[in-house]
Amino acid sequence: MSVLERPTVMYPPEPQKLWTVKEYHLLQRTGFLQGRYELIDGVIVEKLKQTDRQSMYVRALMCKLASIFSIEQLMVYMPIRIAGEAGQYLEPRPCIAISREGYEEYDESPTPADTLLVVEVSEDASIPIIATLSNMYGAIGISEYWLVDIKQRRLRVHRKPSTLGGYEDVEEWIAGHSIAPLAKPESAIALVDILLL
Repeated sequence: MSVLERPTVMYPPEPQKLWTVKEYHLLQRTGFLQGRYELIDGVIVEKLKQTDRQSMYVRALMCKLASIFSIEQLMVYMPIRIAGEAGQYLEPRPCIAISREGYEEYDESPTPADTLLVVEVSEDASIPIIATLSNMYGAIGISEYWLVDIKQRRLRVHRKPSTLGGYEDVEEWIAGHSIAPLAKPESAIALVDILLL
């Protein structure tokens, strides 16, 4: 049997290298990582390529959220810093996040406690990484997580994070309704403006 004919899966499987945040940053600085990546549980994950349509949704959300919060609080594809042992292997970079204070108040990236809202925009919310993100955001204590599902034209709102991962309160919204972030309950956004209908 030639080397090329050998099975690619070993039994038992070889342990996968878990990357630390420090190693991940080194790979970025040295140019080994080109493009958009995030570190999730020690695995370097390439952010899905953004389509033109997805870019439109992100821009629309940025404008709406900047009108509710200050532009200084708006973070786009920027890291959230996780403290403690979990932070050694975890550095998410959501599509959009809203920090408690403006960027000038932070020496480092904001933590989950400093993050009021996280928004991910996906062409297809049925892909496996979406469930991983929901569990991760809940486990690290992100108080509110919105998922814009372009394919289904829905907004999935996650609230009440569970320390076990995920959220206790998940609702799906469609056009014809309005939603207000927990941090700004007086500032409703029409879903038609988020879902671009």
